[in-house]
Amino acid sequence: TKTTIGEYVRRLLQDQDYFGDRLPRMPVLVQRQIDANLRGWEQEQHQASAGSSSGAADETGRGKRARDEYDERRDFDRDRRERESGRETTRDSEQDGSREERLKRKRDEIAALEVKVQTLRKLIGEKEGRGDRAASSEQRA
Repeated sequence: TKTTIGEYVRRLLQDQDYFGDRLPRMPVLVQRQIDANLRGWEQEQHQASAGSSSGAADETGRGKRARDEYDERRDFDRDRRERESGRETTRDSEQDGSREERLKRKRDEIAALEVKVQTLRKLIGEKEGRGDRAASSEQRA
């Protein structure tokens, strides 16, 4: 099918899909502004073509149907992306719960290791004390 440059650019600006590849996502506010500008431009084009001949009106009718199908597909894709982002926030909140549990376990492990460190320090101190006493008694002899 033939595609005009305007349609090509419009699809680049409104879709994230480019021949099966995902394009980087635009910020929501920028995307809304682009959509509003394109709608305004389309309305101007529609008003300008309404005053033209019947042949052009027929062409506009076909173009409108194609544009409506395109808009439905775009809205479907946008809704799907929003649903997926909702799943991600749910997944993130679930991970936060497991994250809290992991942090608690790590804190408990650290506390247990600190107790072991204190015990080892006492043992080392006792052995060094015995070693110092033994060394001092050898020096006396």
